[in-house]
Amino acid sequence: MLASTDTSHGIASGRRRRCRAARGRSARAERLRCCMASVGVVIAAYNPQPEHLTRALGSVLAQTCDDWTCVLVDDGSEPRIRLKRSLGDDRVSVLRQDNRGVSAARNVGVAAVQGTYIAFLDQDDEWLPAKLERQIAFMRERKLALSDTDFEIIRNHEQIARGYEYHHGDFRRLLSTARLGLSTMVVRRDVFESVGGFNSAFPTVQDWEFALRVAYAGHPFDRLREVLCAYHLHEENASKNYQAAYREQLALLRLYEMLDVRPDVRAATRTGRRRMRELYAYQAIDSYRSSRRAADVAWAARRAPRVLLRAAVAKALAR
Repeated sequence: MLASTDTSHGIASGRRRRCRAARGRSARAERLRCCMASVGVVIAAYNPQPEHLTRALGSVLAQTCDDWTCVLVDDGSEPRIRLKRSLGDDRVSVLRQDNRGVSAARNVGVAAVQGTYIAFLDQDDEWLPAKLERQIAFMRERKLALSDTDFEIIRNHEQIARGYEYHHGDFRRLLSTARLGLSTMVVRRDVFESVGGFNSAFPTVQDWEFALRVAYAGHPFDRLREVLCAYHLHEENASKNYQAAYREQLALLRLYEMLDVRPDVRAATRTGRRRMRELYAYQAIDSYRSSRRAADVAWAARRAPRVLLRAAVAKALAR
């Protein structure tokens, strides 16, 4: 009886091992299937902090999908960017150009890198390991031209916010929310080329302007509702260009308002302007906290006085 029990236990154990091995093979096959469409990764960098760039590149090297090549476009940094030996990988290359701005740098990067899909990463952000695997599978399943993902915003190693409002893959919603994380964006190469790449006339909001052109052209897009990227907020990028971003977004809203007179598009631009004033009023207040410039507070007061009032009340209650 004991011998029979031991034999049964051994058979059951063997079955469990075979099942685990089969699941492992299935997972590897699925990962391979998802990554059969090659990905070109483009990082535009200008005078990056070495530790930030190392973190960004490390997150590319850590991807569970390994069918990618990456080009780092050095947009005229001084001193020039040199990769650490520890980051050496044949799939990563550095391309240097004179300083022409991030839009031009990304366009040059796309032309230089191989891949059916193109993924973008800022010099100080990072991807979670399954980012490319999950996102490419999502795009292939939905037959999408462009996608983004949820992400978290990190300051001083703590999460302070989580992503942007969901646009539901709808042009009007994207127009009114005015937010999309560039480091979460993946686009099919043929679509990128058909709409003309990034527009250097919008150096601060080039990601939103590009996504709007893709959406307005009728290409399907959507968001993978998973946190697969981390945006790191620090002194070099915290609210420093809020006025330029405000002007560029306002110009884009006016452009689409003139381009398309449909009532729902006009309504989306009105909503976009209201949300934009509130968003950049918060960024002006954030800028004031670090600079103590009265002009930042005055800017917020002119465009969104209620935001300034809420910030003042919150500060008073925190005391």
